[in-house]
Amino acid sequence: QIQSEYKPEAKYLISSPSTYLSGASFALYSLVPDKIRELGKSPILLMKAIKNEVEAEGMMEAHIRDAVALCSWSAFMQNEIQVLGNNWTEVSAAKLLKEYRAQQQDNKGVSFGTISAFGSNGAIIHYRPEDLTDKHIDRSNLYLVDSGGQYLDGTTDVTRTFHYGEPSLVQKQRYTDVLRGSIQLALVQVPDNTLDTSIDFAT
Repeated sequence: QIQSEYKPEAKYLISSPSTYLSGASFALYSLVPDKIRELGKSPILLMKAIKNEVEAEGMMEAHIRDAVALCSWSAFMQNEIQVLGNNWTEVSAAKLLKEYRAQQQDNKGVSFGTISAFGSNGAIIHYRPEDLTDKHIDRSNLYLVDSGGQYLDGTTDVTRTFHYGEPSLVQKQRYTDVLRGSIQLALVQVPDNTLDTSIDFAT
């Protein structure tokens, strides 16, 4: 039915893979005949990247409310582990963070699955805590949390690193390296139309 609606004189843009998106599925790609199929970057990505005043204000307001949830959760976790020594795991900590966000106005859940990773699990790209991998969070190592909230007026994505004990010299050095890189990135001035992937070379 879809193929019968094609106009033979027209060209149909199929979204190609980009830095952040995988592009159209092979199933969709296969539905469009070769002669009228054209792979290219989706113009919708650029449209979404440009925010009007209402959208920009909404994003800032969403980040403020999300920060309240994240800071409240962070303070609670620090007291629980560093002071009281209570039992928390990657899964239970992520669940609690979701509950803190749910208390905020216009929250509609998480924006992606929370990466709650203690110790060696923090080295796994896009790690998701599960019962089989769930680690106990204590004062002995780094604890990485990459999480976000979905709100009616904006979406957040925040990464934070915690240590509830005394970090090693190597951990301090690597943490400082990341901080320096972040500062350098914030100071970079680039020409218009510079791709974000090109900025890696500047930092």
